[in-house]
Amino acid sequence: MASDWQGLCHDLQSGMQRKQLQALKSLQNSGVTIEAEATVMAAISDCMTTAQADVRAMAVKTFGNLAEAGDQKCIDVVSERLTDDHWSVRRAAVESFSHVAIKGDRDAIAAAGAMMRDSNAEVRTFALKAFTHLAERGDIQQALTPLSSCLDRKSVV
Repeated sequence: MASDWQGLCHDLQSGMQRKQLQALKSLQNSGVTIEAEATVMAAISDCMTTAQADVRAMAVKTFGNLAEAGDQKCIDVVSERLTDDHWSVRRAAVESFSHVAIKGDRDAIAAAGAMMRDSNAEVRTFALKAFTHLAERGDIQQALTPLSSCLDRKSVV
């Protein structure tokens, strides 16, 4: 299995968009959690800063799917992509919050709430999904600020 990971890492580090996307898809489809494989997670993380938005988005999604829930370092890595220039990367990051953050994580809830004001409708939709997944049932105080800011926004469709 180690040689498989090495091959995937090599493809992720190749800088070739097609190889990177194939490697990321292979990792997502593997169905395994690889928290212990720091080399693979680092290679995926490196893909989050490539020039191609589709590779960055797939890297964020893959990282979120494979990361250990509640790991603050992983949450921080995903959080950095919330400000990406491309909406698909921001959508992948907010979607990944449902995997990396645990229910009740106030910082992740606040970040998902803030993303409900994103300029892109898909990002706002995924932010609402992440928010409802992360917020504790019955905690009305958590919901009021982000939801009221969405209601105040005149451009929300």
